[in-house]
Amino acid sequence: MSAINQSDRDIEIVVIDDGSTDDTAAIIKKYLPGDERIKYYYQTNRGIAATRNYALQLVNGRYFTFMDGDDVIAPDFARHVANTALGIELIIFDFEEQDPGGEMQVKRFDARLLQLASENPVNTSFIIADKYPNLWAKAYSTHFVRSKNLSFFHTKTLEDMFFMLDILMNKPVIAHIPYVSYSYLYVGSSISRRISLATLTNRQDVVTYYMDKYIMVNIRQNTFFVTFWVNRIFMQFYLVLSSASLSGDRETAYRQTLSYIGLMLEKMRIAHLFKNRLDLLLQLRTNRARAVLCAYSFFRFWYKISKRFSYRLFAAIHSLMRFASR
Repeated sequence: MSAINQSDRDIEIVVIDDGSTDDTAAIIKKYLPGDERIKYYYQTNRGIAATRNYALQLVNGRYFTFMDGDDVIAPDFARHVANTALGIELIIFDFEEQDPGGEMQVKRFDARLLQLASENPVNTSFIIADKYPNLWAKAYSTHFVRSKNLSFFHTKTLEDMFFMLDILMNKPVIAHIPYVSYSYLYVGSSISRRISLATLTNRQDVVTYYMDKYIMVNIRQNTFFVTFWVNRIFMQFYLVLSSASLSGDRETAYRQTLSYIGLMLEKMRIAHLFKNRLDLLLQLRTNRARAVLCAYSFFRFWYKISKRFSYRLFAAIHSLMRFASR
């Protein structure tokens, strides 16, 4: 309803039903006869990345945005986009996000990043993609996205972050509008919050692909580069340690993740991004990344001595974390 009730009526609402099994079709079709702005498309379930790519083919407006089904878009969002100066290729808004406890928290974009973009566009691209990876609460120039031949990587996770990275690495003209344009509602069962061995493997594939794509970036000129990839790589380790849903797959996931992190570190070393782990530790910009790198080194040491003992140690720490969180 929030898309339908925009104050600027000169909009197009593209709805793609990705093989829903609920009442989505019936609800949308109820509005179709009286509202020519709504375009409804159905497809058998193809996944989120393929669905977003399909949407990119269908949009006709000067700008487009993304909206998830359970969220709310502010009534003046489209009006603000329409009033944006010509030549802007990416519009970033503020938004509010529901935390797991149900409280809404306003998230404001750090506009100082736009001042840094002219000095170091690559570094700024990685910072924005890391801190503001959400697709929603942004508007994209249709011409810019199509002229750069940008699309979503076929994945079940992280597709938003890396689409944003691709856009930013193409150096768009960016504007920030300090307007809370979007309300993101917490859904505990969403894909991004369900952790399984398949999910972890998918994350590995995506991160590996994009690291290879952008590995040529000069680390001496772009100091946030290492932190970005370490945050992505070691989030895998954190998920294995903290997730309650891996159950019997945890040991396999643990061993797979240690191997994967080692591979990523080798990729960095091959690219001469650091000489050793201590050098990498000094380059990291977040305490979380430093802590997980230390944890990786600790577990890897015991893993080389005894795989079984290493996992038992890991399982004991996991149990302590679960107990402490109660």
